[in-house]
Amino acid sequence: MSMLPSFELTPASIRPLSNPVLRRLVNYLNRWEAFEDTLACLAEHEPLSLVSLIDAQITALARVGRYPEAIQIAETRLTQKDSNTARMNLANLYLESGDLDAASAQIREIAGIDTTFGRIHLAQGRIALLQGQLDKAEAAFLEYQKQYQFTRSHLPYLAQIALARGDRLTAAAYAVRAITVGEGESPVAVAMLREVRTLFIELDDDRRVAEINAQIARRAEVEREEILAALAEDRGEKSRPERVRTPKETTPARPTAPALAPAPPLPDLNTVPVSEQERTDILAAAQGMFSFNELRPAQAEIIACVRRRENVLTILPTGAGKSLCYQLPAFMSPGLTLVVSPLIALMKDQLDGLPVNLRPRAVAINSTLDGPALIRAIEEIAAGRYQLVYVAPERLRQLPFLAALTQAGLTQLVIDEAHCVSVWGHDFRPDYLYIAGAWEELNRPPILALTATAPPRVREDIERRLFGSVGERKFRYIALDTFRANLRLSGLRTKGDDKKRQLLIRLCKERKGSGIVYARSRARCEELAAMLREQGVNAVHYHAGMDDRAGVQEKFMSGAATVIVATIAFGMGVDKADIRYIIHYDPPDSVEAYYQEAGRAGRDGLPSDCILMYADGDKARLTRQTNQGAISIEFLRTVYGWMKRMLPPGKPGLVNLRELVMVAEGEEVKTRVALSLLEQAGLLQRHHDAPVQVTLRPLPDQSDDAFEEFVESADLTPHQPNQRPFLQLAERLRLTPSALEYRLLKWEFAGLLEYRPIGRTYLYSLPTPPADAARRLEALLDQYAVIQGQRVQEIWEYVRTGYCRHGHLAAYLGGAPREKCESCDTCKPGLNGKGISDADADLPPESEQYRTILQTLREKSWGRGNLTALLNGNRYWPNEAIKTSPIFGTLSFRSVTELDKMVTRLLQGGFLGEKTFSGGGVALELTRKGQTALNNPRLLDELTAPPPPARPPVPPPAPPAAQKPLTPAPYPEPRVSTPSAAAPTPEPDAKLLADLRAWRVQRAHGDNVPPYVVAHNAFLEDIARYYPQSKDELLQIKGFGASRVEKYGEEILALVRANFSTSQISALPTPPTQKVEIPPNAEPDPDLYKALQLWCLARAQKDKVQTYMILPKETIRLLAIVRPQTLQDLERVKGMGPKKVEMFGEEIIGVIREMN
Repeated sequence: MSMLPSFELTPASIRPLSNPVLRRLVNYLNRWEAFEDTLACLAEHEPLSLVSLIDAQITALARVGRYPEAIQIAETRLTQKDSNTARMNLANLYLESGDLDAASAQIREIAGIDTTFGRIHLAQGRIALLQGQLDKAEAAFLEYQKQYQFTRSHLPYLAQIALARGDRLTAAAYAVRAITVGEGESPVAVAMLREVRTLFIELDDDRRVAEINAQIARRAEVEREEILAALAEDRGEKSRPERVRTPKETTPARPTAPALAPAPPLPDLNTVPVSEQERTDILAAAQGMFSFNELRPAQAEIIACVRRRENVLTILPTGAGKSLCYQLPAFMSPGLTLVVSPLIALMKDQLDGLPVNLRPRAVAINSTLDGPALIRAIEEIAAGRYQLVYVAPERLRQLPFLAALTQAGLTQLVIDEAHCVSVWGHDFRPDYLYIAGAWEELNRPPILALTATAPPRVREDIERRLFGSVGERKFRYIALDTFRANLRLSGLRTKGDDKKRQLLIRLCKERKGSGIVYARSRARCEELAAMLREQGVNAVHYHAGMDDRAGVQEKFMSGAATVIVATIAFGMGVDKADIRYIIHYDPPDSVEAYYQEAGRAGRDGLPSDCILMYADGDKARLTRQTNQGAISIEFLRTVYGWMKRMLPPGKPGLVNLRELVMVAEGEEVKTRVALSLLEQAGLLQRHHDAPVQVTLRPLPDQSDDAFEEFVESADLTPHQPNQRPFLQLAERLRLTPSALEYRLLKWEFAGLLEYRPIGRTYLYSLPTPPADAARRLEALLDQYAVIQGQRVQEIWEYVRTGYCRHGHLAAYLGGAPREKCESCDTCKPGLNGKGISDADADLPPESEQYRTILQTLREKSWGRGNLTALLNGNRYWPNEAIKTSPIFGTLSFRSVTELDKMVTRLLQGGFLGEKTFSGGGVALELTRKGQTALNNPRLLDELTAPPPPARPPVPPPAPPAAQKPLTPAPYPEPRVSTPSAAAPTPEPDAKLLADLRAWRVQRAHGDNVPPYVVAHNAFLEDIARYYPQSKDELLQIKGFGASRVEKYGEEILALVRANFSTSQISALPTPPTQKVEIPPNAEPDPDLYKALQLWCLARAQKDKVQTYMILPKETIRLLAIVRPQTLQDLERVKGMGPKKVEMFGEEIIGVIREMN
């Protein structure tokens, strides 16, 4: 149907239109697929002279299938105005018409003219995709993405590739990414919306299809109004008056984030077949074994399916009784149930929660068992003593354990926290990926997978990764609604850290009962808990870096502490029913994480608050933190390089994970994920874990030809313990390690042999690298980036939603549709808490806070740093005197930064003055005006008045010709030597660098410290560049202080001399020196020297290392002389290399500034 009549136009009537308006009109018609209208309008303007109108005509002809005409006009257009863009448009016409040869020829022609033209990769990818060459297409699109990081054009094609591979989840992720608009970004093109809508239709995602349809409809209305206005203006008419809406028509204010369309309906429990006899038997068992008089919703259905040996995926809210769904059937029938669980604490809680008479029939196999206890437990499993066994997923890589399960007769596999299987789960764990392989080895027992947080995409991925089939459903899906009416959900928008702190204090003080405050970092947890304590709240902190985590948890569980401020390390498996509120100080990483953490409140069914605090910049902060925590291609190269060094060529080798983490300078979880990615890319192959040594004792009076041959080949002494290196034994017998261990276990079960493995660890081998390994890694990293970006977008949509929060969670997680709940701040405004109706609640009057500062200084003079630490309540401040003051923490709701600004205002206003001591220290003291203000507080009003209008900016002065050297006042200015700007930096010698790194690993093992404590990478690289020949020359290389030169210098110099002769070294470049040269008569500032020593001692105690590993005394002395004010200045102090600056720089600069 023609669109022209809706604009009161005919093709003939557009002749008078100006070219700009005509161009807008035909582009609008093309955008909204009125191609015949476009052609009719342009026919009235033949011949076309404007290139933009010719392009619109070509587009319309192509869209109605008239490709020969479109191609002919495009070829003619090239003669009028040749460009790479015009040539690429012609190539796309060939491609869309199906002439791939002509399209390829055109692309080659463009590449011959300009190899940097990025759209070449996009076209090459489209051709490869049409030819079914998925890997080649993916490589081209990823190359295009590198050149155009902020474009979307390639994303639908990457989604098509994932679909072709059967990976519907990654396809959906790319599709979502294609239509996600960040702050400040332009809206998605309508053509892109339609293209992505087609993908969602194929993915059966009705929710996304509905969202796109609504978005397209809104865009159509807006653009139509714009065209009408442009036509009226072109005709010289007045702008169309805006139609006045009646009250019924008034459009409500649009929420800040769109509502999610409802998820697919929940499965009906009535469709799960359960006979009356089954219900009777299950309830009788629950009463007899667990003393439960009734079952919770869905428990009977799940247990009945488990007893019928069905595969079941169960989604139950936190506190809905998931554990009974496998514990009860495990004890009702003979056989063994294996429960894979991610945390030792979870296993312990499950075991402790069993009735006393059932506990002897259950066991947890984990790292808390020592060698003899572990051996005994596995032997008892094989002997059939246990009916319920808990393990971490890593245990499934160990053949003795798998053999014991087989011997016992495994009847049920339970996967607790099943979202860990999926890369889309908010708590993905690489070791969970091997469950599918172990399931095959264990003869495919029925699976019960349980979780509280699995959106539809995660459920599908769990099934695909466990069963390997997308088309055929293998799980019976049983779920309950996500809605818990007693949880009152709210979001509090804050401005600035000060208001956030003050709000947290009010929220915790005004609420009765126990509460959890979740914060993102360990330091923030400690800081907030201390602040709450200073304000009279009984708070403790909890994070993974603490030694006494169990003690802190027990304080909270017993009620000895009212509030626990924790990272996400706290909560999983914590069963405290009367938690009255959960406060998220910062938005979490994902909606699933939020739902799981918020769900820990109100398990007793009583009303409980779940409050999420947020600021406008949190989305950018989340994105930045996510990007910083992501695995980079450089880290993968580092890990792979070390694996190649550790593993023998052509055969499997043992890998010590702790050693790998140390040498790769990563963290354990990050290194595990890197190994998993390298394995998925085909660069590594992981086998069953293998022992380092084995003890074998052939038993007497046994006859078995194969066994006797083995005893002889292995040179074993009968009836005696024989210890052998396991891999050497396998190689001697020409068996794979797995084949050898299978035989040893078989003979052990047959009573022919006593077998004891010693020191089991990872077993890897290096396969021949695939030709496309780089492309595979790049694709995997991009997939992870898509996942993380989507999680940030989704949690931000929840944070900013203007619709029912419970309804939003239901739509996301797959609960029953809900538009109004009466249990969230959208449906019931003002639900945020007592007396807090919004997040912009004022701080206590600033004039009183200024008066507190003046009163503090009237009682005692303090240095600036000591004063802000005193008022903030910083218990890590090195000056112990502030902690005994009754004023300590009085303004703890103010950040140190804000307190420092307040001090600056008092100085500028003349209320405070500075007194400089002969030793260089500065103290604050009251002026006469400050004394008067204590008696007349109205004088302080000038500090809280609104600032005057800003003056026009003054152009900054021209930068100096050279960098000003550091000045350790009051001593003479030191000299700083800098390298010539034109001097090229030589490449480090590869062999010497390899030897140095190997030495560092060996030295770190000997000293029992991480490798970076011995020497960081940049220092080793500089040694391999400049080949120092003496300790003095070593000191010229930045990153190595005098103490470390004294400790390691001779060993390093010996390696240098072993690699190069003097004649070779004499011609080599000298290293650049940028260290501050200190005059020989310079003395350190005693107060600063003492403050730095105290800081160093506190940091060493916190990190559980010696103080010299933080900073040697000589470096502290130099810092107290130079007094650097920036990180750049700090790195120029001898003994302060880049690694130390990165680790401690901000803290050191903070101490120095506080002592100024």
